[in-house]
Amino acid sequence: MDAVIIGPLALPAGTFVVLIGFLAATLTSLWWQRRGQHIEATLWRIAITAVLGARLAFLLRYHSQYESWLAMLDIRDGGWWWPGALLALPVLAVSLYRQPPVRAALVSASAAALLSMTLTFAALEALSPTPSTLPEVTLYNLQGEATTLDAASSGVTLVNLWATWCPPCRFIGPKFEALAKAHAGGKLSFFKVDVDKNAAATKLAAISAMPTFQVWKNGKKIEEFRGADEQKLKALVQKYA
Repeated sequence: MDAVIIGPLALPAGTFVVLIGFLAATLTSLWWQRRGQHIEATLWRIAITAVLGARLAFLLRYHSQYESWLAMLDIRDGGWWWPGALLALPVLAVSLYRQPPVRAALVSASAAALLSMTLTFAALEALSPTPSTLPEVTLYNLQGEATTLDAASSGVTLVNLWATWCPPCRFIGPKFEALAKAHAGGKLSFFKVDVDKNAAATKLAAISAMPTFQVWKNGKKIEEFRGADEQKLKALVQKYA
């Protein structure tokens, strides 16, 4: 499951999992607070470090795709790379070392967060819908020619869902086009969808991150992955080309 829908709000699945983890840690800290052990400030410090680390890791990975430093402050690009969140581990380790009286509280809060995130992730995976049926989406090939997904997916079609303001999309875009040219005339067709110009694209997938690459065959979505991972993209093309 790519996104969690709560009323009018659509949360990316990854964000929802992290929020559940933070909620579990907060509730655990409140339980310890009633017993005279206060770890709220430490939990906030760990959480903020994780968020900043994930953002900085993303910016370091895609810094060449930003036009200015101000553009890096725009978090609409969904720019969080989870390895950077590991920066919070030294903060946790130092806190455990320097605050022996609250070690049990910190460990239990961390364990509660990890367990709740694991269970939430497993639940979302179990609730993932079966392959989507065809929505009415207009696709464009690399020559700018328009077609419908219905017409394009009579064979095997690879769709790149992207946005102009998305740095990873700009990073992987030329590589997607190079692969399309290298496999021109083959059994795999390559198309792009600018999600900002095509509202129906939200029916194609609950867009939680961009770019998203989807493979359609005979009217069914059979595979997808998110992110500007060139090696994954090459492996996907090799699998179906």
